[in-house]
Parts: sequence; C-alpha cells; structure tokens
Amino acid sequence: MSAFFASIRGYFKSEYNGRYFSLILRELAQHEPQSFCLLIDQIAATSKLPFWKDISKGLLAEELTTQCEWPFRGVSKTRRADLAIVGGETPAVLVEVKEFDHLNPENPEQFADYLRRVSHTLGFIHVYRFLPSSEQHRKIERKRRKGWPVAMLSYDQIYKALRNSKDEGRALGALICHYLEDIGVGIYREIGKPDGKALAFLMVQMLGFPHQTGMGKLYSEATVQRGPQLLTALLADMEVVGEWVRRSNEKIMKTRCSTRFMIEPWLDHKKLRRGIGDSGDEVDVLPGRFGKYVGGGYVWFYADGSLRDSHQPQGHYLHLELGVGLELEKGASSVQFVAYTQFYGNQLKSEDTYEESDYFKKLPKEQDALEVFRSCLRASTKKALKLTRGPSKALLKKFVIPN
Repeated sequence: MSAFFASIRGYFKSEYNGRYFSLILRELAQHEPQSFCLLIDQIAATSKLPFWKDISKGLLAEELTTQCEWPFRGVSKTRRADLAIVGGETPAVLVEVKEFDHLNPENPEQFADYLRRVSHTLGFIHVYRFLPSSEQHRKIERKRRKGWPVAMLSYDQIYKALRNSKDEGRALGALICHYLEDIGVGIYREIGKPDGKALAFLMVQMLGFPHQTGMGKLYSEATVQRGPQLLTALLADMEVVGEWVRRSNEKIMKTRCSTRFMIEPWLDHKKLRRGIGDSGDEVDVLPGRFGKYVGGGYVWFYADGSLRDSHQPQGHYLHLELGVGLELEKGASSVQFVAYTQFYGNQLKSEDTYEESDYFKKLPKEQDALEVFRSCLRASTKKALKLTRGPSKALLKKFVIPN
C-alpha cells in the first residue's frame, strides 16, 4: 500500500499536489459523506456558528454535493476553487487546498477574492499542509472572529479526524489516512518496540555494518520492507516538530523547515590506517570493504529552519536545526534514540549551541517528544544568546519556544 500513492503522485507535477488532494476529498464526500462530515465537524467544534453543522446535515441528506474547479468571479478575472460544496448551482462553501508553500507561491489577489465572496450563506475553508503566511492567517482569523463562516483545516487535522476509519469500516477514509502517511505529511508517529528489528536492520544497512556481526536474524522479508516506511515516518516526525516550532515563530520563520537525514558511521581508525597504508593513490573502495572498519554509528533525522526578518543585513543567516539521532553499536540488539537542538549562523558554530536529551529506547509519543525538544530548545537558545551580538542576538530575542 505504501508505495502505491507515491507512484500515482509521480505522474503529477509537484505544483498540482494540492489539486490532486482536492480530487481525493471530492471522492470522499461523494461516496463516504459521513467521513467527509468528520472534517466539517472539526471546524464546527471550534465555531459558534450553526453554519458548519448545517453544511454537515446538508451533505448527509444529499442536499449538498461537491465539485472540483468551481468557477467564481474575482475582482479582475474568474477564479477556480479547488473544491466547492454546492446545492444545485449555488455554492455553499469554497475550498482552497495548498500543499507546498515553496512550490505554490501565495497569490494575495486570489486569496482576497475568496474572502470577498464570503457571506452568511457562503463559507470559505483554507486546507493546508504547512501553515500559511502570518498575513493570510491574520486575515482569516480576523474574519472568523467577526462571525463570518471562514476556517482553516490542516492535513494533520484531516488525518486525526479519519484515523479510526479502518476500525469503523469506512474504506475511503482509511485510504486517505494511508495516503497522508505515504506522502510523509505532518503526522507524528511513535516508533515503538514492534519496529525494533526493522529499525536495527535499517541502521545496519545505512551504516554499512559487515554481514558477520551476528545480525543475520534481522534480515527477514518483513524487516526489509518496513525499512523505507520507517525512513518516511522519521522524516515526517521531524516535519511535525519543525512546523510546531515555526507556528510559534511565523514572523521570523516564514518558510517551512527542510527535512534531511545524515549518516555518521564510527570507524576503527587503527584498522583504517592499517588497511589503507599500502592501497596506493587510486580512487577505489576501501581494502576489505567499508564494513570491515565500522564499529557503530548514528543516523540523524532532522528539520532545518531559517530565521530571518526585515532587519537582517544582506548575507546574514541564522538557522535552527532540531532532530533525533539513532545510535547502534556493533553487537547491540537494539537502537537508542537521542533528541537534540542547535543554532548555527554567521556568528554561531552549531557545536557551541548543541543540546541533547537523555537517551531513550523508543521514539516517544508526540506530547512527550515535544516536551523533550522544548527543554533542549531552552538550553540551546540560552547558549546562543550568550554567544551572539547585533542582528543575530536581536533575532534570537524574538524567537519563541512553543507551548
């Protein structure tokens, strides 16, 4: 199942991923309206307006339906809503779906046209994977507080609304959850004991352990297939943590964090010196192969975000990196985890602001993990403030550790 959705998305240009998701949502509304209404109920739960409950009732009673690419008149030209909830030929809700903020630059005129069309009988929902700009966010919130039917709905809210679909016999809702997991959307997933062997296998492969290290029992078909899924899950978890920080720092972290992983094997230097002593100057594999010299190592999964505001001079940069390190030693049967944070930039070396947690045997649940990162962030920020001056220090003083 996991590679299925990724393969389909491969046929689409990246800038159309939001449109692709709107098609999926339309099919959910048409064939499994009770699941789609769970998404509307997420909005209704935080709104005093009867509008949203009426929308749910209309969908369930088949008085309302959904259509993609619904045209509506803007100030200067005709726009098309990614998705619309309509009654006959009359729209009841217009929906804009955004996935990648760096591939879909925000169009303030289009956004303004959506908000201009809002009335007591026509709502607007902004569906997003990554939090929109602070300016757009403020406009939506201002409109919502004044009692207009506008709302924001994140991909992870959609996932949480549908995550019990499989147990409740709602096949399309379950498929959408699979889809969101498959694309590595901002959904935090705990890595627990059942994943222990697959995680150890993944580490053995990535670090280049020799085959004769007593870890042959890891090489089952199930563990091999689970490895790529764990890579996706760990990167998605770091996306969640990065976005958690960014949402509290919209003014100085305007773009989403990039997620990466880095492999850091521990090499036996004595063996390495001996092995390459007579190897000559040619470019080739290490004598006896790479694994002969590996005694363990880390694989780091992290989110990297840029901090910047209008007062920063040209060429100035400041970044925050936060992630988890997975450690495995030769002969060990399980992987250890450690969380860390660090700032780096023109005036800062990452090692001077590095702070890590205690080691733990599994990746904690979301709230526990965020508390660990919060503690590390406090320490890293304190170190960075002592070491910086001028623009970097001014920027760090604006940095908010999320609640």
